[in-house]
Amino acid sequence: MRCPTRSTLGQIAAFLLFALLAGCASAPGPSQSTGGHPRSFEVPPLTTEPLTPTTPGSSVGTVAPDSKWATPPADERPGLATRFGESRPSKITRTQFKRQDREPRFQTAMHYNNRAGLEVLMARGYGTPTPTNCPLRVDWQKIAYGLRGEDGAWLPAWRAGGRTYFEGRTGERYSIVIMNPSPLRREVVVSVDGLDSMDGQPASLKKRGYILEPGEEFAVEGFRTGPETVAAFRFGSVSDSYSEQRHGTSRNVGVIGLAVFEESNKDADKRDDADPFPSTWATPPRR
Repeated sequence: MRCPTRSTLGQIAAFLLFALLAGCASAPGPSQSTGGHPRSFEVPPLTTEPLTPTTPGSSVGTVAPDSKWATPPADERPGLATRFGESRPSKITRTQFKRQDREPRFQTAMHYNNRAGLEVLMARGYGTPTPTNCPLRVDWQKIAYGLRGEDGAWLPAWRAGGRTYFEGRTGERYSIVIMNPSPLRREVVVSVDGLDSMDGQPASLKKRGYILEPGEEFAVEGFRTGPETVAAFRFGSVSDSYSEQRHGTSRNVGVIGLAVFEESNKDADKRDDADPFPSTWATPPRR
């Protein structure tokens, strides 16, 4: 099959794309952390307009609406993923918890990468990144969360394009910190790189999670290997990620998911459904 000849417009677009990528690649390296405050972060300004669908007969290639992009081999993908780290103590016990609904009350995703990768991701969102202090609080859901480094400081976080991004470094150990300021118990299901933190298998909302008591703070420090130990979360290359090494896929690396479920309470459910006018006439008590 012959390749179509590029037009002058196509050549200009290619030059602008090359300039944009060169600007991202030459971004300054990460600075040292200063406690829990985000480090300064500058994203190169975009020099091109957002991409738009091409018209029939143009010299730019098109794909069918339902086509899927191929995922590059893991050893060719830059940026960070999560490795299956060293064994660390983390004791848990089992308890009873009945979910109020099948769907979570609150669900969110946290994206992470190294400095160069974050610049590319946030530039694609066509928004100015805003430094965000951790822990991230969702007052209307009474939940707080964030990523904490092995030095005890919160990892730098930014908001851009409706997403939250965290900066990590290769080899750094981290934990996922969850706080439950509500007066109710909550169940939190945690996924890392598309894998469930409890069993290391593909994540699902049907799987069980950690139970947080009212006012409790808990740090998920790794993939659970038993009732008293976890394999630490450590940032590493995509090819060394647990997802790639264990399951042979790097499709979902770079994202951490939280799903929060409310507990079913029979008395509370009955009170919610209580009818203020169930009958017209008073009747004597049965006893």
